[in-house]
Amino acid sequence: MTEDNRIPEIRAVLDDATLTTGPAALSRIRAILDSAPPAPRVFFPGDTVPAGVAVMCEPRLVVPAHHSPWKVAITPYVEVRGVPSPEEWQSAVDRASEERAIPEPTEGQNHGE
Repeated sequence: MTEDNRIPEIRAVLDDATLTTGPAALSRIRAILDSAPPAPRVFFPGDTVPAGVAVMCEPRLVVPAHHSPWKVAITPYVEVRGVPSPEEWQSAVDRASEERAIPEPTEGQNHGE
C-alpha cells in the first residue's frame, strides 16, 4: 500500500531527542495529523506509473499495482491509496481465517445455513 507521507514526519518528531517527551512533541504530532493527507497523484497519457502503485482509470475500476513501471496510453489514471497488494490481501484473509477458526463446509452444507 502507498504510505501516507505524514508518517515519516511523525517518526522524525519521535526520533528528535529534544522533543520525544512533553507537550512540544505532542503539539507537533497533532499538527501533522491535523494536516490534510497527501493528494493522490494523477497520471496522464505519456506519463509512467511507478511499480507498486495501484491506480483507477475510472471511478470504482481499480487497476492493481504492477511489478514494473508502465506507460499510460489513453485515459488519465488516479493513484489509489490503501489498496492492498495481492500478498497483503491473502495475508489478511489467512490471518482472519485463523483467528475466527472458520471450518471448511461439509458435504451437503450450503453457505449461510
